[in-house]
Parts: sequence; C-alpha cells; structure tokens
Amino acid sequence: MRFRAALIAILAVVTLTSGKSQPVSKSLNAKAISFVNDVVPVLTRTGCNQGTCHGAAVGKNGFRLTLRGYAPELDYYYITRELTGRRICKAAPETSLFLRKPLLEVPHMGGQVIRRNSPEYRILADWLAQGAPGPGPNDSHVVALKVVPPQRIARPKQQINFRVYAKFSDGSTRDVTHWTRFATNDENVATVKPDGAVTIAGEGETAITAGYQSSVAIARVTSPYPYKIDPKAYPTLQRSNFIDEHVYRKLRTLNLWPSERSSDAQFARRLYLDLLGTLPAPSEIESFCADRNPQKRAKLIDALMSRPEFVDFWTYKWCDLFRVNRGTLKDKGMWAFYAYLHDAVRTNKPWNVLCGEVLTSTGNTFLDGPANYFRTALKPEELAENISQGFLGIRVGCAHCHNHPLEKWTQNDYYGMANIFARVKWKADLGIYVNEEMTVYNAPEGDLIQPRLGKPMPPTPLGSARLTVDRSNDRRKAFAEWLSRPDNWYFSHCIVNRVWKHFMGVGLVEQVDDLRETNPPTNPELFDALAADLVKHGYDLRHLMRTIARSQVYQLSSAPNSRNARDDRYFSRYFVRRLTAEEILDAVGQVTGVPEQFPGMPPGYRALQLPDTHVKSEFMDSFGRPPRQITCECERTQEPSMTQALLFINGDMVNNKVTADGGLADRLVTANKPDDEIIDTLYLTALGRKPAAPERKSGLAAIHRAILNFKIEPSVSKTSTVASVAVTSSAPPKSNDKTIQLPNSPITQSPNNPQQARRRAFEDLLWVLVNSKEFLFNH
Repeated sequence: MRFRAALIAILAVVTLTSGKSQPVSKSLNAKAISFVNDVVPVLTRTGCNQGTCHGAAVGKNGFRLTLRGYAPELDYYYITRELTGRRICKAAPETSLFLRKPLLEVPHMGGQVIRRNSPEYRILADWLAQGAPGPGPNDSHVVALKVVPPQRIARPKQQINFRVYAKFSDGSTRDVTHWTRFATNDENVATVKPDGAVTIAGEGETAITAGYQSSVAIARVTSPYPYKIDPKAYPTLQRSNFIDEHVYRKLRTLNLWPSERSSDAQFARRLYLDLLGTLPAPSEIESFCADRNPQKRAKLIDALMSRPEFVDFWTYKWCDLFRVNRGTLKDKGMWAFYAYLHDAVRTNKPWNVLCGEVLTSTGNTFLDGPANYFRTALKPEELAENISQGFLGIRVGCAHCHNHPLEKWTQNDYYGMANIFARVKWKADLGIYVNEEMTVYNAPEGDLIQPRLGKPMPPTPLGSARLTVDRSNDRRKAFAEWLSRPDNWYFSHCIVNRVWKHFMGVGLVEQVDDLRETNPPTNPELFDALAADLVKHGYDLRHLMRTIARSQVYQLSSAPNSRNARDDRYFSRYFVRRLTAEEILDAVGQVTGVPEQFPGMPPGYRALQLPDTHVKSEFMDSFGRPPRQITCECERTQEPSMTQALLFINGDMVNNKVTADGGLADRLVTANKPDDEIIDTLYLTALGRKPAAPERKSGLAAIHRAILNFKIEPSVSKTSTVASVAVTSSAPPKSNDKTIQLPNSPITQSPNNPQQARRRAFEDLLWVLVNSKEFLFNH
C-alpha cells in the first residue's frame, strides 16, 4: 500500500509538470460537500447518470451509475471502489479520472461535459480535495420543491425566468435552479431552456416541470387566445351546476367562448350512446323533440339510467378495467366475475365498496366472482402495478428497476406497495397449475424482498404512511380502508377522470390513467370539485354521471365557433369521439334491423352484453376491441385503418345486413311507406335526425331516378343510384366542410321489377348513411 501511494504521488508530479492537469486545492472557505446533495446533482446536470450515458442499465464503456442517482450508495461504490478504486485518487485528487475525463484531459467518449472553474468543476474538485466523503445516515434530504413563480400569464414571444427552491430535512432552503431538470408538457405553448428560461410559443396552457433529485414540482404557464370577447359576457352564460362554473372560469382565463347549445336530437343521440352504448329509436327521438317540458333533458337522463341497457353497458366497461376474460379466468371464472360486476352496477354499489370487495376477496374463483381479480396477476409486483394504474391512476412500473424518471415514486415506494400483496396466495383445486379452478387465500406470513437492499420494504401504499395491519394479518384490508379514505386524492380523482373522459371525449388528465404531478389536469379546480362531490355522495357513480350529463358544458354543440376552433382540451364545446368497436357493431345491426349473431350466444345478444372480448369477431378486433390482457387504457385503440374502411365499403357483414330480406329497408318498402317517410326513417335511425332539405331533395331525386331507369331499361344500371347523396354532418371533425364524399355503393344485384328497384335504391341510401362519419362518431 505504501508503494502504491508513493507511485501515485510520483505520477501526480509527472502529470502536473507535463501540463496535462492542474492541482486541486481545498479552498479555505469551501463548504463541506455532500455526495448526495452536491455530487449527484452534478452528475444529473451533466447527463452522466442519464439512460443515454452511464445511467443505462448496463452502464457505458465499463462505468455505470444509477439512473438519475436513485441509489447514491451504489453510485458512491461504483465511483470509489469499483475497479480497485482507480477512478479517484485521494493522495493526488487532481489526477482522478473521475475529474479528468469530464474535463477531456484524458480521452472520454462523452466529450467535455464540464469546464474548469465552473460550478460543476468546483463541486467535484472540492469533494475530491475533502477526501471524497460518501453518503451517510445523517445526510439531509429534500422534503419539498417549489417553482417560483408557480403560475404566469404571458403572451407569445414573451420570456419568463423561473427559480427552483428545495427545502431540506435540516430546515435549510437552497436555490437549486442550476441543478434542476426542466421540461415542458407542450412545446406548442412554451419552450424551456436548461436554466429555466421559458419562451411562450403559442396560445394555450402548459406545465413547466422542474425535477431535482427524486422530487418534482411544476409551474403553470397560460397564454390566452387572441379572440375578441367581452369579459362581461361570461356571467350571462347559462349554468346548471358547479361544472359549468369551473369550465366557464377557465374559458374566461384563456379567452375562449363556448359553442351554442346542442339541439334536442343531438343531445338525445349523444346521451343514448354515452349511457347505454346504443342509438335511440326514431320514435324515441321524435317523442323527445316534441316534448315541451323544460326539464325533459334531466328526465331523459334519469330514465335512461334505469334501463337494463345501462347495466349491460357499464358492466362491459368495468369488465375492461378488471380484465375479465376467459383466456385467463376460464369460462366459469369469467362468468362468475361478470355476474358479480353486473350485479354491482345494477344495485349501484358504491365504487369504494366495489373496489374494496374485489381487492380483499378470497375463495374459489369459479364460485366467488371478485376472487378472479387475483387470477389476472399472480405476482405481487404485477398486482401492485395493475392496482396502482387501475384504481389510483399511477403508472408505477418504471420504479420496479429504479426511481421513476418522471415522478416522485422511488424503487422503495414500489416495493413497499408490492409488499402489501406478498401474502396473497392461490392453489389449484383440481388438475395442475391454473388450468382449472383456483382458491385465493391470504397467507399468515411472507414478504417481498427489495432486490437492491436485500430486505423487504414495510407494506406502504403509494404516497401514504406504513399500513397498520389488524389481527387478521391481511394487509389488503388495511389497504382497502386506506383506498377509500376521503383524503385519498388519487382514488377519487382516478375514477372521476375515467368517467369524465367517457362523457366528454377528453380527460381532465391525459392519458386517463396517468395521474402525476408532472402531468397536471387542464382544470385543477374542476377536477378537485368533481372528486369532492363524489366523496360527499358516497362514491355514487350514477350521481357523478348525472352531474356531468346535466351540465350545460356536456350539452354544448360539437360544432366549433370562430372563438374556440383551436380548443382541444378546455371543453368550450363537446369533443367528438369515434364509437367503440362494440358500439359500431351494435349500431350497424340496429340501423339495418339485422342484429349480429355471436357464437354460443342467444339470438339478439348485443356486443355490449358479451361477458368478455374472447367471443370471435374480426370486425370488432379491427376496430380496436381490447384483449383485456393489461390494465392500461391504451389497450383499446381508436386509430383509423384501411381495414376498417374496407370492412364498411366492401365488407360482407355490412353489405349483407343492409340488403338482408326482412331488414329495415326491405320492411319499409314492403309496407309501401311513402318515399319521404322512408328517407326520414332512415336518417332518424342512422343519424338520429331528420334529413336537411337538400338531403331530402337529393334523396328523393335519386329514388325516382332509380325507378325511372328501370322502367326505361331494367338493366341500365347494376350499381348504386344514390351513392352521390351528400350527408350533412352535424359534427365536422376538422373543418367547416360538411359534405362527406363517399365511393360508389358495392351493392350490385340487379332489380327484377320497379318495387325491387325502389328497394335497392333505399338500400343504397342506407349504405351511404352507415358509411358516413356522422354515423361512426358520437357528437
């Protein structure tokens, strides 16, 4: 050891005299350098411990660090002990590779990342000169992070400077702006530089994220739209409940003006789809539009929520969330879980009670429906991730291997959460492994080991204190009690966000199951008010749905006006959404009068009555039906594809239903209804409204032309006679051009008589309506 120290000293002299390095001396006024609070932030600032550099799982070029310093004790070991400690030299600190490589005084593939006399250099040099002290149990840690100012209103091209302050456990506060990672949630609104300088790029609102060590904080930047609106006009807007108050206040801040109120026909179609997943019948629309009761919309909401279709529809939605599928649960388990959820929706079981029963369930999975939830994930880590994302809206999976890069959750938080479910066990009652029925039970002992520390973390819900377990030793019961506590922000806000997005087309937080500090809601005050109201009313989801549906905001038109056309998240109008795969298939069957027949199901069964998504249907799979294998909302896709277009234009399923004997067009023609009445019925059935005057005129002309052509020469045309009929959309998705251009109808069977020619013409018209955007979207 003496020889090694002497050799290092000699090498240091040689190096210094060669001019390749300069001595590092400890300043008399230098403060004590903390490895955790000074050195690690330097490594983060310079990018050394990022995933693209030494923070990668296997490191880079033989040197590794933990991602963003989530485990300082490991970083200290890698720097000072790995490779016999060759990276630092306490006898001659200025020769340390740990200092010389980032200075590029010796070859470094990462290039020069610090400069002499910079704050980064001074910290590393002083730390080495002080003997490279490591992390200790008495190190202070960050307890709070604050961005100043927390909110700013600015105009495009204006610049704002933010400062970040960290409060430590020893009571001190430090300006950590220089060591903070900054990011913007929307570069179209604002961009941010590494020093926290923000430039406003456009109108809207975004969050500026500040990250220091494992803490994060945000500042909100608002840039109002340049529309000319009299502020005195906002108080005159009609309000039904607190939702309207909060939304209109946000619109005023952003200088947006809401669209006009939807028509009765638009509202009825929208509400039927949102509450029942089905289209209203023509008679239901006409009756509703003719009603002169000023409270008819509120009455319709209550009436639809009492129908059996409501129970079927919302059972189907919760089956998505709980991943009810026979591939995992087997047929009997799937039916048992479905029956439990169906009964819970029918009886309006409070959401906290339903979730508590599921998360504490035990028993035979073929007999006890909710016990099947623990068959969907057999490891405590999987359960922790699924439960966190499904019921709390927290995507904690990143913390499985390291601290979350975008959030405050640490690896210890992850394993504390997972350890809650470490005693959930199962056994196969028959057969081998899980191919038959299973029994879920709670073991009296057992813990999940945190692999980095080699010991279990105390069972602790995310963001809470350690659980106090009762005599039953079932940690899940204590967790369920914590879950539905009134002050559990994530639980109430998570379900509010899911329901809000269903009704409004866009979540208050997007993605809907990604609630985190760095992904703030577009309207925090409304978000909190909705959650508080849900808790106040005992987690009654029907009350939440009723509150949303009765608001004036929900009842706005989907058509943009000149003062909100660029709004895509602040609810100045109703945001259109494409129908789900199941809704589309049911709607095609309803409009054509030919319901789909599902294998193994009774005639007349709707897609939204199916117990799971394993009933074969290539049509629904093409339109994004989820396999129910993961908890993420992203499993259900709404992206358009060429396959979807072809299924409607040329697909046998749609065309056979449109032209079926006994179908809607056939029945109307056979009953010898007048042409204009049939056209009205087709439009009401498919689009929920009567045709506009130009639509009726062009439709009648096409029908008469088809009959006239047959009389002149029966074989004159074997294709569509009305494929050019325009459909005036009430919900143009992107522009004011409301004419939808469609290809020719593929219906090619030649008519044999004038009556059949008339039927073919109306079938063509029905085909056009089913192929329109207005049919495929809820607006």
